[in-house]
Amino acid sequence: MLTNTISIRIYKCVPQKLLTWYFLLSNHRQAKSAMSCGRLTETDKEQLETWIGGSPKKFTLLYSFTNDGCDVATFHQKCNNQGPTVTVLYNPKGSVYGGFASVGWESSYTWSVDNAAYLFQLKFSGLRKCNRFPAKPGCNTVISSPDHGPAFGPGGCDLNPFCSKAPCLNGIFKLNGNMNTFGTNFDTAGLQSADINNGTMDVTELEVYKLAELLCKELGCYQGPVESAPGDVRILLLGPVGSGKSGFVNTVQSAFSERLRQIAQVGIGENSFTTQRSLRNHKFCIRGLTNNTYKPYRLRTRSGANPNIRLCDIPGVRRGWGLDATELGFLLDGNIPEHYTFHPSVHCSTRSPGFVCKPPRGREVHCVALVVDSAPDMDAETADWLKTFTRIVNERSIPLAILLTKIDLACPTLAEDLSGVFKSQVIETKVNKASSIFGVPRNNVWPVKNYENEACVDDDVTILSLLALQRLVHLAEDYIEGQEIGITERDEEGNGRDHAGEIVESDTA
Repeated sequence: MLTNTISIRIYKCVPQKLLTWYFLLSNHRQAKSAMSCGRLTETDKEQLETWIGGSPKKFTLLYSFTNDGCDVATFHQKCNNQGPTVTVLYNPKGSVYGGFASVGWESSYTWSVDNAAYLFQLKFSGLRKCNRFPAKPGCNTVISSPDHGPAFGPGGCDLNPFCSKAPCLNGIFKLNGNMNTFGTNFDTAGLQSADINNGTMDVTELEVYKLAELLCKELGCYQGPVESAPGDVRILLLGPVGSGKSGFVNTVQSAFSERLRQIAQVGIGENSFTTQRSLRNHKFCIRGLTNNTYKPYRLRTRSGANPNIRLCDIPGVRRGWGLDATELGFLLDGNIPEHYTFHPSVHCSTRSPGFVCKPPRGREVHCVALVVDSAPDMDAETADWLKTFTRIVNERSIPLAILLTKIDLACPTLAEDLSGVFKSQVIETKVNKASSIFGVPRNNVWPVKNYENEACVDDDVTILSLLALQRLVHLAEDYIEGQEIGITERDEEGNGRDHAGEIVESDTA
């Protein structure tokens, strides 16, 4: 949640929640330089995550007394417009306490009815003591003022750490703030301020952390939507030659590994590795290696864990050769075996080696991502050919999304700073056009950039790829859960009588 005073032009297909991610992108360089471990322990972070709810969070230290001094102007310089934050105070008696604000700090004398805000304590006199004090309904819980640091409650009197500079004497900051009306706007269950801060505003440290959804951690431990549908979520990457399907696989895997990875071979344009063809034997191969295969890549995190997500890469689509409409239907239904080799002149049929006539549940595709190069305008012939494929996807009611790749080439300003992606008029136009051509809702069209010339992983690239992957997984979840409901209803209707009309696969193409 961000304050209404934040002004940002963002195209309508991007959900409000992603504004927080915009600030993560636009300020990541500042965050990198400011980031340090801080004094907040992993146990404390986990406790705060539990109280906040939602997916795991990334804690980035924006401001601390020991790094930046006790100064109101410096606090606002480093912490304004950063989205949700946690303020933590440590006092000489071993108590740790603070407050969470889901709105961003500003320098505008703004009161906020932040119902998600809360005060908390993690330790009292050196002993573990975890309490959360939620906001009372309708109360002004957060004040942003150029004259105060992070302040909670009217006048900041529930928790108002400081409103002027405080020198550090022998490691102690004697703050001029107060907690005089502690419990007025937050439900403290009868506790007094002295039960939190030992009756003193002296502290050894104050830290302000920025919070962001940690998609890598959330997706890295993904186990699937329902227990009754075992197996991996399968996302098929479909697109023209050189659009960036294999590159997206590598980019997502790099995000999970926190280093550049190349598990899928990639090329450029007509030389795409997944589709390059040897005229000698009419097979797709490079230096003796066949690369026109159906490859469901399973992702791996840095710790070695495997989320139940498979990105299924196939040869690039081109009219006249390669994958045809019948083969796509087989792919979607789970009939084509993994690592099956496609040929331009001999298409897959029920008689093909390894053809799975009755695929088990979980082998079918649960979501299709149409991968489109956003840099050039798509020619009419390619668009019509892709529409044929998307029609097959829609006939099976499989969710369809679009990944707009190479956004840095479509909008040159993004080559230097990807943070402007959600306010770029060029990208907005590309999103609208792709949505119109293929009949996909705009909130299912996602701009991404694959790793091409970077020497190491980059936060901007990582965030965009994981946002796209999260949306694809959510679409797949909805599809699987819809299937589960349908199966349950059919079982209930057929309970107690024979099941007539079972489908038996044809033995002809």
